[in-house]
Amino acid sequence: GLANVSDVYMFVQEIQRTWSYLEPLFIGSEEVKRELPEDAVRFAGIDVDVKDMLRAAWATKNIKEACNLDGLIQKLEGISEQLDMCKKSLADFLDGRRRQFPRYYFTSEADLLDILSNGSQPAKINIHTPKVYLMGKSLILSSEDDAIGYSDEGRPHAVSLIAGVGKEVLDFEPPVPLNGKVEIYMQTILDALKYA
Repeated sequence: GLANVSDVYMFVQEIQRTWSYLEPLFIGSEEVKRELPEDAVRFAGIDVDVKDMLRAAWATKNIKEACNLDGLIQKLEGISEQLDMCKKSLADFLDGRRRQFPRYYFTSEADLLDILSNGSQPAKINIHTPKVYLMGKSLILSSEDDAIGYSDEGRPHAVSLIAGVGKEVLDFEPPVPLNGKVEIYMQTILDALKYA
């Protein structure tokens, strides 16, 4: 009866909050799919279940009827448990990356995932420079056409760092190749800053 409406509402609200947070990460991030393949498959199943459940509830048009479908509470409990597993795996994955490069502790989960998923395209992660390099505003990257050019991996070099205060520019000598995993080349930039 009506008691189920309250229980289902609370479950759906919690599931929707967690699902909407995780969806762009597990569906849209290639890095997450690659690093957490089992959880990505798990989440894809959850994604289908949640969308089907919401469509069915919308089609019913009667809240009391929609909340009293046979097995709905058990299905919601199962979805909630599966979402918790995905959330924990993601948190463990991000914590591992933060241990590899502690400056990631200064970034939000969303920013860190953006950095990790775009690590092979340094220009796309340049917006995160102030969060990772506290005194930095942005990196100046080489272009394919200039004298420095691109590395063997087809990526630019970090030529300079523009400081966040004023217009001070710290030049890297030699320019830093942005190769390999993003946390490796970010550490290389950090090391180069000591000599700039």
